[in-house]
Amino acid sequence: MNKARVKLAEVSFVSLAGFILLGIVFLTPNGSSNSSRPFFEILLGTSWGHVLDWPAVWCSVKLLLFSASLFLLIDSFGTLLLVLNRRHLAGKVFVLIVLPFFGLFIGTYYLVKSLL
Repeated sequence: MNKARVKLAEVSFVSLAGFILLGIVFLTPNGSSNSSRPFFEILLGTSWGHVLDWPAVWCSVKLLLFSASLFLLIDSFGTLLLVLNRRHLAGKVFVLIVLPFFGLFIGTYYLVKSLL
C-alpha cells in the first residue's frame, strides 16, 4: 500500500506540473499587437521571409509547452490507471502519448521557421 501511495504522490506532482504548463500556455499573452487571435493562427501566419518574428517565436514556444503539458497529463492519467489496476484502460491511454510528439515536431518546425 505504501508503494501505491508513493506512486499517487508522483502522479499528483506530474499532474500539477502539467496543469501549470497548461496555465502558462493559455494565460500568457500571444506577444502580438492583436492578442485576440489564437496562438496557432499566429504560427500559421509566419513566413520564411521574416527573420526573427518574435510573436511567432513566442507562440511556437507556447506550442512546445502545450505539447509538454499534454505529455505530462497523459502520462499521469495512465499511471493513475495503472495504480488503480485498470491495465486495459491504461494501455489505451498510453497509446495517446504519441499525440504530444506531433506537437513537438510542429512546434520545432515553426520555431525554426520564425527564427530564419
